[in-house]
Amino acid sequence: MRNLLAFISRYEFFFLFLIFLVISFILIYNNNYYQRSRVIGTTNRVTGKLNLIYANITGYLDLKNSNEMLAAENARLRTTLGNMETETTDSLYLPEASSLNYMSARVISNSVQQRNNYFMLDKGWRDGVRKDMGVITADGIVGIIIDVSGNFSSGISVLHKDARISGKIKKNNQLVNISWDGMNYRLGTIAHIPAHVHLLQGDTVITSGNSQIFPEGIPIGTIEYIEDEMETLFKQGKIRYSLDYNRLNYVYIVNNPLLNEFRTLTTEIHD
Repeated sequence: MRNLLAFISRYEFFFLFLIFLVISFILIYNNNYYQRSRVIGTTNRVTGKLNLIYANITGYLDLKNSNEMLAAENARLRTTLGNMETETTDSLYLPEASSLNYMSARVISNSVQQRNNYFMLDKGWRDGVRKDMGVITADGIVGIIIDVSGNFSSGISVLHKDARISGKIKKNNQLVNISWDGMNYRLGTIAHIPAHVHLLQGDTVITSGNSQIFPEGIPIGTIEYIEDEMETLFKQGKIRYSLDYNRLNYVYIVNNPLLNEFRTLTTEIHD
């Protein structure tokens, strides 16, 4: 305490100057409109920049949560839209039984460079995920769930030798099959095109819905080129996938409540 008093006594004129300086600024600020407006403007600019920096930092740190909330909301909207379409297009089916349900998930691992590529999601059977559910994004199809644990699930990608996607040409509803040859992950093989069907580069290919795993009308890709073979009844070619499988982040898991019933009936018909 004695040292503090000695310090103040030693610099008493300096502290006195600071006190008078502060009082002067207060008087000028309170009694002069121009100076007050200038101070307020300067303060607002400084605090505004600081708040912007803070908002950018917190916004970046919270980006993961925001993306998860947005993906979940999109999944709910997709489910609601499916219910509305079912109600308006086919009154013979109950929406609760015939509509598709969507669940958002985050991709935690994914490969594109192997002959057989797989992906893993952060949702499992505790979240309602089951085998054989389809996985899509807003830009295209991803693959099919093949294994599920409590909190995670894995699936085969469209980029897999065993993946066969039932598609159709959007402009004429011509059914085709889509597969991958293990080469370029942006290009797929389109086959079973009747020789008389004329296709152009850029024609859109979408899911047919025949498998009941993927909804009808989900983009698959666009025609890259068609091989002209006059000696066969069918021709094939290449499509450019609408989805970049090397940049997967958030996806939607598709739950079709009628899938098991559909497969049971299909098996009985074949038997």
